[in-house]
Amino acid sequence: METDKKNKRSKLLYAGVISVLILFFIIGFGYGLNSVLKMEGNFPPDNLTEGKTSEEEIKKDPVKYLNDIISSAETGKPQFSSDAAFDIDEDSLITDGSDTVKLTMNYIRDDINDHLNDSFEQVSRDFGEDFSSILRTPAITAADVENCEIDYKFYKCNACGETSDRQESSCEACGSEYPYALQYRDDYTITYKLKVNDNVRTGNFPVHSDEELQKLIGDNIKNILLLDKTEVDYSGLALRVQVNRITDEIKRLTYIKDMTVSANGDFIGECAALGGLSVSVNVTETENYWFTWPSISLSAHSKDVEPKEKDNLLATLVFPDAKQDGVEWISSDPDVVTVDDDGYFTAGKKAGKATITATYIYNNKPYSDSCVVNVKYDVESISLNKRKLNMNQGDTFTFAVSISPKKATIQTVKWYSEDENIAKVDENGVVTAVSPGVVRVYALSDDLYYRASCEVTVHE
Repeated sequence: METDKKNKRSKLLYAGVISVLILFFIIGFGYGLNSVLKMEGNFPPDNLTEGKTSEEEIKKDPVKYLNDIISSAETGKPQFSSDAAFDIDEDSLITDGSDTVKLTMNYIRDDINDHLNDSFEQVSRDFGEDFSSILRTPAITAADVENCEIDYKFYKCNACGETSDRQESSCEACGSEYPYALQYRDDYTITYKLKVNDNVRTGNFPVHSDEELQKLIGDNIKNILLLDKTEVDYSGLALRVQVNRITDEIKRLTYIKDMTVSANGDFIGECAALGGLSVSVNVTETENYWFTWPSISLSAHSKDVEPKEKDNLLATLVFPDAKQDGVEWISSDPDVVTVDDDGYFTAGKKAGKATITATYIYNNKPYSDSCVVNVKYDVESISLNKRKLNMNQGDTFTFAVSISPKKATIQTVKWYSEDENIAKVDENGVVTAVSPGVVRVYALSDDLYYRASCEVTVHE
């Protein structure tokens, strides 16, 4: 009997604990969801550093820019390599044969693709070696270019880091209600869509003869299919270049050729019973030239550390026979940060800022990269004493801002209003109601750009 009472009490206790846990979960979930929906986060200013040659300058004469960066590569002689690839669009396959023939063609498609890709010889040259005899330079004029697209912009949610190729008004990933911020990529990707005519094709895109196509098919495929006649219809021709925006150093040049290949042929060997066929398929052929320039790059270009904290930087070297012990490390202010010969650094006792620079000498020319080290206690969040505020025209109110943690080195903020015609705010956080309406007033921390806001409603 006593055992039954104990079991009953245990069950009741268990049920009670479960109920409390569920209650905490519901409250916590609601609180968490509300926090996400009201997320302020940190909003660093857009890093919109213009390139050495601006987008506007390139668009004025895109062909000249293309010729200039290729000429610069031929003179600078970076490390160079080339390759090519075929891609057969399976969904585009059309044949007048039976379903068995179509299945057979799809079955051998990957083999054909592999043989085509393996047929190209990869050629390379080391730093300082001439590659002009290998590089096929574009032979185009402005009249040959149908349009030119320059891609280097993208958008990012400052609250969670989600990215998109277009500007979103809010973030579905984290619930932030603020628009994505404009960002720039390190490289330009420039696509020159060319007119499909004999002049462009002959000067830039080699035409494969029937004999060359037969050779490209490969020995294994020849045991299955023997082509009799081929025709190529060019549907798209383009050039694409990838260029470092800051240095105008070309990284990649690609020739893109979209075509429809039609062929007549006969199955042979074990597939001879399938007879003849007429087939057409869409094929994309790309030819790539890669350019690798001498460089040194650090694992980070800015670091925030606390006083007395230790950390390190890694240097990636792109040089012939590069050696890490050839890197020279220097701090601009050893009282703030000291750095040793291996990139390990130690912050001083006080807050401050110093630049660590790593330098490598190649061919009597120095190459360097830097990292700015901020020694401080970081701001982790800020908040205002009001989330919503009702005011009458002419009224004033002074906001109080709380910065967390209290030991944060930089305690200052900047203030701004979305619409100063409704309410304006000064550098001390004093807001003045100007005219009826609803506006949001923001505080932005000078350290790490954390943002907090208040919705201000002004009444007549």
